[in-house]
Amino acid sequence: MTTYGSMDSAILYAEAKHLEYASDTRYANHNPCTTVYQLVRQLLGRDEELNEELKVKMEV
Repeated sequence: MTTYGSMDSAILYAEAKHLEYASDTRYANHNPCTTVYQLVRQLLGRDEELNEELKVKMEV
C-alpha cells in the first residue's frame, strides 16, 4: 500500500467511491463500493462524529 499510495489516500478514494453511489438505492449496482473505510476511520480514532458521540457519553 505504501509503494503506490497511503492509507489516507485509500480512505479518501473509498469515501469518494461511496459518495458516487449515495443517491442510488439499487445496491447491486454499487460495485466497487464498501463502507469499510468508515470502520477503519473509527478504529484509528479519526471519525469525528463517533468521537463527539463518545465524548458526550463519557461526560454523563
